[in-house]
Amino acid sequence: MSTSIAVLCEGPTDPPTICRLADRIIVAGVDWIDADEIETHRHYRGFRPADPFMTWFEIDELAKQYNVKSRGHFDGLPLHGDGHNTRKALILLTLHAPAETPVDAVIIFRDGDKEYDNRRAAITQVRDSLPLGIPVVIGVANRMRECWVLNGFDPADDERGLFAAECARVQFDPRTRAHDLSAADESEDRSPKRVLRSLCAGDSEREHRCIQNTALALLRTRGEATGLRQFLEELEARLTAAFR
Repeated sequence: MSTSIAVLCEGPTDPPTICRLADRIIVAGVDWIDADEIETHRHYRGFRPADPFMTWFEIDELAKQYNVKSRGHFDGLPLHGDGHNTRKALILLTLHAPAETPVDAVIIFRDGDKEYDNRRAAITQVRDSLPLGIPVVIGVANRMRECWVLNGFDPADDERGLFAAECARVQFDPRTRAHDLSAADESEDRSPKRVLRSLCAGDSEREHRCIQNTALALLRTRGEATGLRQFLEELEARLTAAFR
């Protein structure tokens, strides 16, 4: 039977990155699953099995429909907004999702933006406090998903000139210091979105190769400060358990 994995993320550009990384870890960590048959062993979904993913923006409306609420403090302190949303999302997915296809595991992804530490701490606190009975994986990007893709970028021969120009423009190697691309305005030099769009020429398939083809060990090394290493470790420790 296929393992049903709910993906909570920010929008449609996230799953191609998140799910490719998850598939790579599943294949590497579960000895009876080969890469060419991964599709038969797992199914990514949203709240409903036919939904490709669930977004943070859906949580409040679904919570109203199913009368799911999150109130109160955590360890005597007010809980960050992402903590409340995480609590509601996990209750929805584990108690209210369609019973004919229950959720077997959850992957939570969030852009850290300027609140990386607070968001990661709040989401983790809630995950660790709920007796869910299924694996829940957390990925928070410092500062955003594009930084993880940049961690995996390696220029082809015909891209070396462009890559050198981008390094000069931002004044460092954006693969190893993607977390320092902190500009929110996409027109600014140090915008992660601008740098990735420039290096990949706006080609989504080129972006996907950064995640699919770069060695996991290299992604871990480059992703130390972007949260990618922690996400890969969570996948290894938690998601693979859903297949045993």
